[in-house]
Amino acid sequence: TLAKIPVRAAKPRVLVLLAAGGQIFSTTDETYIGDLVERLGAVNVAKGTPSADPRQPGFVVLSLEQIIAANPEVVIAFRAVTATGAAAPSPLENLEKQPAWQNLSAVKAQRVHVLSSDPHVTAPGPRAVETLETLLPLLYPKQ
Repeated sequence: TLAKIPVRAAKPRVLVLLAAGGQIFSTTDETYIGDLVERLGAVNVAKGTPSADPRQPGFVVLSLEQIIAANPEVVIAFRAVTATGAAAPSPLENLEKQPAWQNLSAVKAQRVHVLSSDPHVTAPGPRAVETLETLLPLLYPKQ
């Protein structure tokens, strides 16, 4: 999978979002999905941001202002599935209502993607290749 990354491709700036407990989190390289994004050569815009809870390293809360300043070229939002199998609300639900959200490079280029959080976030391990193959065309679309 990593061999499929275009050799001369620019490293896209990526924002990864997920929701938990009513809060929206971004992930840094200290998380499974954040690490996979970096392995694909992308720049994680949340990298270096301190964790909201030291018991949950790598999960950070970014304000809309921080997101706008980082101006990601790609947004990947993971939507959880409820116990009944229904899709939980999108982590983008409130962000998309903000006028400033429309100014992001990712929004203007229609590179905002909502994916199911399973297996991408909840099952690190053998499915990592599947996750990498899902993320690769989102980060490096064919020109």
